[in-house]
Amino acid sequence: DTRFNSRRHRDCFSKVELQGSLGKGLLNSKNISFLDVSDNGFSGALPHWIAGISNLRYLNMSGNQLKGPFPHYLLSLSRLQSNTFMGSIPDTLFKATNLEVLDIRNNNFSGKIRNTIGKRVNLRVLLLRNNSLQSHIPEKICRLSKIGLLDLSHNKFNGIIPSCLGNMSFGRQRHNFGMEATGPSFTVLRSCQYASHLNNLESSVFFQLPPVTVVDFLTKNRDEAYQGLDLSSNQLSGEIPVEIGDLKKIKSLNLSNNHLTGSIPDSISQLKDLESLDLSSNKLDGKLPPQLAGLDSLGYFNVSFNNLSDSRWSREWFYRVDLLVHHLQRFKARSVCN
Repeated sequence: DTRFNSRRHRDCFSKVELQGSLGKGLLNSKNISFLDVSDNGFSGALPHWIAGISNLRYLNMSGNQLKGPFPHYLLSLSRLQSNTFMGSIPDTLFKATNLEVLDIRNNNFSGKIRNTIGKRVNLRVLLLRNNSLQSHIPEKICRLSKIGLLDLSHNKFNGIIPSCLGNMSFGRQRHNFGMEATGPSFTVLRSCQYASHLNNLESSVFFQLPPVTVVDFLTKNRDEAYQGLDLSSNQLSGEIPVEIGDLKKIKSLNLSNNHLTGSIPDSISQLKDLESLDLSSNKLDGKLPPQLAGLDSLGYFNVSFNNLSDSRWSREWFYRVDLLVHHLQRFKARSVCN
């Protein structure tokens, strides 16, 4: 049993190779507002005594071996990714009225997203990547009007992409995230880069780019400040909704590895802040909208493994991309974290 005795407002025990179960010693510190025990060897169920720390606002227990039923309480900022939680995501999960960040990536959750998710209007970051969630994406998720970062990738979602996603904020509304009380900058995008493979682009449209391993571009290293939508590696079908062009402040859009059909909507050219666009490995057809050439912030673009047709404009555009890739290879600059 691991016990802590601290009177500080912030306790950080990340990556110090602690093991065993989480003891109740922290209950002696009622004033703790920040608790980080990530990347240790803790096992067993998530302890219920954590709910007794009345001032706790940030909890990070990611990267352990916690398992069992999911607790009915959550704090305003909760990171529980990379554990072995399983079963369906309970309705009680979204009863925390102040919940702003929920990160339960890389667990074993199954079932579907319940409609009660629409009641958490303060949620700004929702990361469900790499679970076994299935069924359709509920339209109630569009009620998360303050959402800035939504990652549902690497699950088993099917059906169409809800057109109402265009009503979500993704940075159009500016909010005070309320981080002053906890102090530290909470990072999830720690690598400060998007690593994307560009090999095999000969299957894309018309021409072959040289093999490239990584494309780096400026991005945010605080997930609560970043705007992105990732629905990749699911079983989504139908067309890309034109309403996707209403997400004016979004910086990253990834719809790759699905079964999407139809043409690429012209409305995507309205996403002027877009830095990364990945529509690869679908069944898209038609021509690339020439308006995409106006996306000046775009640092990564992938439409490989589709059924897109040739055009003179797209050949010239890909030629400019090829020159840019060669320039990046020669420059070999490190990614800079904004």
